[in-house]
Amino acid sequence: MPRLITLDGIDAPDVLNFEIPVSWIPGRMYRKAHALVQDTNKSIYKYNQLDTGKGANHKFYYVLSRSQKVHTTMSHALVKR
Repeated sequence: MPRLITLDGIDAPDVLNFEIPVSWIPGRMYRKAHALVQDTNKSIYKYNQLDTGKGANHKFYYVLSRSQKVHTTMSHALVKR
């Protein structure tokens, strides 16, 4: 079993690579990301919920889908629906 574990770990990377070649990312993805960052008040809703039993504060993030055309702004009322 120890030999199997050693052999299994030989191909495992030592360091995670967080760099992606720019050529792999299409230009439209940059434009969509930029639009999302510019309109955070309209498309992202942050909700803090206090758990009174444990005294813990939980954070929830709701993101409005860009593909839907019914709602224009993410709000607490929309989350409740």
